[in-house]
Amino acid sequence: MGRICLFDIRLFIDLFESQSYDAIESRNDRFEDMLFDAISNPTANLRNIYFGLLMGISACIPTCIHISMFLRAVYVNKR
Repeated sequence: MGRICLFDIRLFIDLFESQSYDAIESRNDRFEDMLFDAISNPTANLRNIYFGLLMGISACIPTCIHISMFLRAVYVNKR
């Protein structure tokens, strides 16, 4: 039950290796164009900029909490 079949792992790896470099490059170019468009014309992209900031801040909250917990533990153990 808890055993992972080697076939499943190979199937999982094939999902990533099956992507062609052209598809990855075109996706990269598309996101690069979106970034440059947001920088050059920020008022037309306020919704995307707001969403990016919101997601970035919400991703930082757990990191800041864990760093503060670590620093507090170091401080308490040094006393």
